[in-house]
Amino acid sequence: MEVFKTETKIGLNKDKRTLSRKVFEYLYNDILFLKLKPGQLIKEKEISTKLDVSRTPIREALLKLEDEGLVEIYPQRGTYISKISIESVYESHFIRESIEIATVKNAIEYGSVDFFKELNDINNKYKNKLTDNNINMLYKIDEEFHKKLSTFSFKGKIWDLLNTIKTDMNRVRLLGLNDPGRPFLVHKEHQIILDSIIKKDNHEAEIAVKKHLKYIFKEIKSAKNKYEIFFSK
Repeated sequence: MEVFKTETKIGLNKDKRTLSRKVFEYLYNDILFLKLKPGQLIKEKEISTKLDVSRTPIREALLKLEDEGLVEIYPQRGTYISKISIESVYESHFIRESIEIATVKNAIEYGSVDFFKELNDINNKYKNKLTDNNINMLYKIDEEFHKKLSTFSFKGKIWDLLNTIKTDMNRVRLLGLNDPGRPFLVHKEHQIILDSIIKKDNHEAEIAVKKHLKYIFKEIKSAKNKYEIFFSK
């Protein structure tokens, strides 16, 4: 059940956004879901043929990916997928934990019955997918749960900010979901967070969020042991 065996596709002809933006999103998703593995050489000709685009939008997309730290461009040598930085994961965890504790406290104070039901429906959807062995789908539903909490409190800007800084963390999380039992724990931890919100227990909610998010440290250790080549020195 290895996540990086699952192919990611984005329809390039479905909207009017620029080609470079579409190529960026295509490559970003392949990097995130580890179809393009850390340290792998990017072959522009293959991308051009596969997506039926010229080299120009590909190079524009690669420059944007470089700005976000997802690729490394070496003149005369080629472009490589950036390896996972453990330091980046730790920094992302610090920021994410602070924000998510604030979001659950806001949900406790202002959340409605309808909002709680939406969260519960998302977590039930996650539970129903546990036996499908689709890691990418579980990851997306996991993100949906956290996005619902974040956007309830801060609309979309905070969530967008988090997404710009936690790609390395997300790659580790996807590797971690391959570990037996982890997806089941994610569902359980989400339920504990939701129950504490419904009970309006700020202390329990904060503990639940911290416990849920700090699992990333175990995932780093496990992923590095199994996929050491994916991590920067």
